Amino acid sequence: MEASPDGMELHETKAEVYGTWAGTNRVFAQIISALNKAAKEGGENGDVRSIQRQDH
Repeated sequence: MEASPDGMELHETKAEVYGTWAGTNRVFAQIISALNKAAKEGGENGDVRSIQRQDH
């Protein structure tokens, strides 16, 4: 049984949406990780504004 053109288009759209969400989740996890690291390195007061990026 062949998929109809509309069914295939729907499948491709779903794949794009899921791929976009996966990328967004990865970026969000990286942001949270960086904020946690900065908060730990910020000392007792947790002033993350004074933390400079170490990876560039």
